[in-house]
Amino acid sequence: LGFEREWSRFRVERFTRRNAITLDFWAEVASDARVAAEGVAVYATLGAMDYNTARAAARLAARRGVSRVAVGFAGVNLDVSFVSSYLAGGRRALSGTAPRRYVRLAEIVAGLRDGYRDEKRKLVAFHGLGLGALPQFPVLAAGFDCETEITVDATSPLHDAVRDLVIYDERARGERMTLLEAANETVRGGEPALGSPFFVSARERLGFDADAARTWWRGQGERALTLEDLDPETPLGRALPIFSTAKSAVGSSLTSVVRDATDARVGHNHWVADAIAASAPAGDARRTWGHAEIEALIASRSRATRWGLEAVREIFSRLG
Repeated sequence: LGFEREWSRFRVERFTRRNAITLDFWAEVASDARVAAEGVAVYATLGAMDYNTARAAARLAARRGVSRVAVGFAGVNLDVSFVSSYLAGGRRALSGTAPRRYVRLAEIVAGLRDGYRDEKRKLVAFHGLGLGALPQFPVLAAGFDCETEITVDATSPLHDAVRDLVIYDERARGERMTLLEAANETVRGGEPALGSPFFVSARERLGFDADAARTWWRGQGERALTLEDLDPETPLGRALPIFSTAKSAVGSSLTSVVRDATDARVGHNHWVADAIAASAPAGDARRTWGHAEIEALIASRSRATRWGLEAVREIFSRLG
């Protein structure tokens, strides 16, 4: 909601009181006989926005017997501001400026981990609600103890595919690639990362004529492509229908082509996200993997992501 503690002066106790109410509801559900009968694992959803509030929340939850925790990150990741410090005990300066969403993620992960350590209790499982940014996956792996099972879910792979027209590049740790970038790569003789079963199936149903697309493009003077070129009624749209997108297709006979192409992107993006999550090893090796992935992403990503992960690395080096 944008209520930053830097200016709201909300004390940690304010968050603890809210979490106590949440834990009362958790206890009511967890003690229900139907839960035990069905073997349902009940998570307590905690609220935190920095290291101090996360650590206090974890202590309280551990004392109440909670072993499975969820935290919502949709609001965190909608924050586009940058910061030059983080809150752990007192205010601590960072070496540079970084996106707040990465700083806050590292603070919350470390705070939850340390709160359970304080109480000498085991955090069995953690779930990141709305945490779908692929470069953030290794932050969880690097920050939590290896005994904590980590899961995430988010609608961002869907939003990226439908709203932003983005394909996750399976060859580059899920780097975002727009439809235009994929189409441009194709007409220039490349082969975009389309190895998921969703794209393979869509290509078989809709067709994929890269040679026709390149011939048309050369006839256009090898100019840069536009979204209008991907309309399914254009020569390029007919040659590369899996890249189809067009407002003009809504309500027409071409709607099914655009819908099929969109569905393929949605499935592909979830497939890539799942593959990255599944690549994390189990046990003691997971934290090592997380740190190694962070270093690899720092070396390959754009400035904002790089600065964010550099801040994560710095926070973890100080907090353990």
